[in-house]
Amino acid sequence: MRFSDRQGITDKTIPIQIDRIDAPLRNLLWESLNRFYLKYDHKSYYVDAYRARFAAMSRAIAVEFFKVPSDRFPSEMGEVVSTLRNWFFDEKRNWWEIYNFIEFFIGSYVKHFRSTVSDPDLRELHFIRTVNSFLEQENSGFRIMDDAFVPISSETEIQSLTDSLSTIDKFSGFRTHIQTAIKLYSQKPIADYRNSIKESVSAIESVATNTADDSKVTLGMALNIIQQRDGMHESMKLGFTKLYGWTSDAGGIRHALTEHPSPSEADARFMLIACSAFGNYLIQTSPN
Repeated sequence: MRFSDRQGITDKTIPIQIDRIDAPLRNLLWESLNRFYLKYDHKSYYVDAYRARFAAMSRAIAVEFFKVPSDRFPSEMGEVVSTLRNWFFDEKRNWWEIYNFIEFFIGSYVKHFRSTVSDPDLRELHFIRTVNSFLEQENSGFRIMDDAFVPISSETEIQSLTDSLSTIDKFSGFRTHIQTAIKLYSQKPIADYRNSIKESVSAIESVATNTADDSKVTLGMALNIIQQRDGMHESMKLGFTKLYGWTSDAGGIRHALTEHPSPSEADARFMLIACSAFGNYLIQTSPN
């Protein structure tokens, strides 16, 4: 906290940024891109390899993001950076276009710079960590999770999702369903809340049958096995069984697509966080 904030001279409260990006946050987001990707050491031994990869990424930005022919887009590195900077700081730029660009940039980096798609290198990890730190500092309502901006309401939610995305290979099914739920929840321009909820529930089915050591049992049977083995409280088991029933009965999310009201953003967020947290709990309490 700054001196002036502590003394009450200035207002330390920044309104949460849900549908906007103010000037300080935009500056910091650009600084992140510039620091980790758009600057390079001219004396570096790897400068030629970097130039080649940067050129490939520039073509991808031109053709896939801006939808213009690559020969209509600058090729020299300095000109590319200048063009991107002018676009980024255009006063008419919509806030969501900035997030779209950063998401695309991460994806483009995956294709052209990362050695293996499944193994993020330190540059990407530090970039995402820096961006998330700036988002938190400037009170943005979003964080980067699994290479996508996700609406959040607390750091606890972020930690729960982070734990779910870091599970060991034995629970890869759980991890994959949570990843898919996040992508559907964050999908642009229109989120798919119904299918996000389905993926969240499928994540619990996967982890429950896995920890019960029987892939053929139903979720209810798996929870019974886990309760008898690990001593899960009856109220916890019943609570999640009823929540599962909301999504699976005749009028639930998984059925009657034309009759059941479309689930809201709040419904999808709740199920994503609840299923993530419950799945983490099952993994942590599993004896295996």
